[in-house]
Amino acid sequence: MHRALQRQLKRTLGIDDPERVAELLAKIRADNTQLSPELAKIFDGLQEFIDRVGATYEQQDRDLDLRTRSLELSSTELTDANTRLREDIVARNRALESLRRVLADLMGGDQQTPSSSDAAPENIELLSRLIQELVAERELQRHKLDNLKFALDEHAIVSITDIDGNITYANDRFCDISGYTRQELVGRNHRIVRSAQHSPAIYQEMWETIASGKVWHGELCNRAKGGTLYWVAATIVPLLDAHGTPQEYIAIRTDITEQKRSEQALAVSRDAAEAASRAKSEFLANMSHEIRTPMNGVIGMTDLALDTALDEEQREYLNVVRSSAHSLLVIINDILDFSKIEAGHLSIEHISFDLRRTLAETLKTMAPRVHDKSLELACEIAPEVPSRVIGDPGRLRQVLVNLLGNAVKFTHQGSIVVSVEPLRSTAGDAVLQITVKDSGIGIAADKLEIIFDAFSQEDASTTRKYGGTGLGLTICKRLVELMGESLA
Repeated sequence: MHRALQRQLKRTLGIDDPERVAELLAKIRADNTQLSPELAKIFDGLQEFIDRVGATYEQQDRDLDLRTRSLELSSTELTDANTRLREDIVARNRALESLRRVLADLMGGDQQTPSSSDAAPENIELLSRLIQELVAERELQRHKLDNLKFALDEHAIVSITDIDGNITYANDRFCDISGYTRQELVGRNHRIVRSAQHSPAIYQEMWETIASGKVWHGELCNRAKGGTLYWVAATIVPLLDAHGTPQEYIAIRTDITEQKRSEQALAVSRDAAEAASRAKSEFLANMSHEIRTPMNGVIGMTDLALDTALDEEQREYLNVVRSSAHSLLVIINDILDFSKIEAGHLSIEHISFDLRRTLAETLKTMAPRVHDKSLELACEIAPEVPSRVIGDPGRLRQVLVNLLGNAVKFTHQGSIVVSVEPLRSTAGDAVLQITVKDSGIGIAADKLEIIFDAFSQEDASTTRKYGGTGLGLTICKRLVELMGESLA
């Protein structure tokens, strides 16, 4: 009998034993033989009723067990599904967090990325959109890099090596100029194109530079596979890791073979021109006596002829001859002095001489020309200037005569002043500054840099109007420089 039915029978009838129920029902039926048919039927069906109630309880228990097992099974499935869902959410959040960090690094912090703790659909869509934008940007950058690489490969000779100099990449230009195929270059050391035209010190300096993480620039002569030499202007850049240590080297080179050939041809031509110029200068320097002697003879004989009895026309002709001879001698002297300087045949004396006397004699020789143009000529010497100095009085006189001659030539009225004053002094030594100042036409500011050039004057019209070779100031400047000072 079902336990629930037993409890109910106990509460209502006070019967504990299920077997007792059947006995009581049988006894009641036996003791009441005079029962009406209806009551007899009830008594006869009461046991069956109790059995059916018990069967119903048992069926309910079975149904309950079935439902319980079903619920337990469903609960287990739900628990497993919930566990898997939580694990999926954790994994997704980790993936989103990792993706967010990657995006933040890629964007360099320029944009705000959604937090991984907020996995709302719109934030996931934002991450997706950011990824798409980054992919598009990377594709654009890759396209630009491809274009830059194409442009670089079209112009430059490019190679990449490891830290030992073994080639890991060579572009088409490198293959073309070296004569090697890419398969022949990759894996080989860069020494494969060395030409033995440079000392080991050059390569040592190059390796020390790039190994320290610095960029090296230089020109190298390489040898192609066929043995021909070619020149390149090279820039070698070390590619550094996060610690600043070189991992690879990229070499970008430009073919300068034609430029080198032109430079060599130019050097040969320059050497030939300099040799010819030296030969000319040496010839003129060696011929100075032979050239000056006839002119001095012409001038001397002209002076003697002028001392004889002459009519006016003859005297005029001889004066023209003497004047022309003097002018020609000045030109010859300028050319010969310039040639001596160029050939290095002109020496400078270092002797003691009386500066005031030298200046006085120089100004005295210029007095007639100054008087002819009604100009004033003065000399101003500072009191602290010593009387005797060390130098070359002859060359100093030559420089002053040239400068004073220019002053007289280009001054039409006014004065010419020569001044001397100390420029700087050290223990036992003093350097003097001699200035020639005039009130003449002056020199344009934009012409100051060329007036000391050989055969140059301020203006072409100056040569036509005043004459001259254009060597005077050049000679003066060279002479002063030979004496260890400067002219400006």
